Amino acid sequence: HYIAAQELSQDMPEANMNLGNLYASIGEPAKAEAAYRLALRQRPDFVPAIINLAGLYQTQGRGAEEAAVLETWVERLPDSADLWHALGLLEVRRQNDTQALAALKRAAELDEANGRFGYVYGVALNSYGRWSEALKALQRVHEAAPGNREVLYAMATIARDRGRSEEALGHARALLALDPDDPQARQLVQQLEREN
Repeated sequence: HYIAAQELSQDMPEANMNLGNLYASIGEPAKAEAAYRLALRQRPDFVPAIINLAGLYQTQGRGAEEAAVLETWVERLPDSADLWHALGLLEVRRQNDTQALAALKRAAELDEANGRFGYVYGVALNSYGRWSEALKALQRVHEAAPGNREVLYAMATIARDRGRSEEALGHARALLALDPDDPQARQLVQQLEREN
């Protein structure tokens, strides 16, 4: 019934993307690809269909095609944070550190309201050994969205790992204040209090 309902609306890119998602989930990648491509012919700037097409290629191990889709569309839609983020994640998987950080940074800059992009950029900086920049990037996300638990946890653990225990403790306490029943936050605070 779902497929029939979506097929009735095939003149809309959203319906074709939904069909693509369904076909991908039931193991029919050729039909999924055709549906995503139809959605993009209907609306060439439909970013969710671009992301899903690239994701389909990723799951099939078609990395070159995934890269071609993302690189082509990021040129056409250079203000899409979602596309830059997807390209950054691809570059991380390809171990292209410089390109990965540049794309993730661009995504975070384009959509500062999306804390996820800033968080991923900060974590990536840290994983490449650029912890000081990572803390600054994460601090910007924290200032924009003070209740983001992932960001506080990342800031606390990065500071802890760099021997900045006082700073780490401050972040851990802020994390615990968000949810006093969080056992992970409580454990982190207790660990840092013992070290201080």
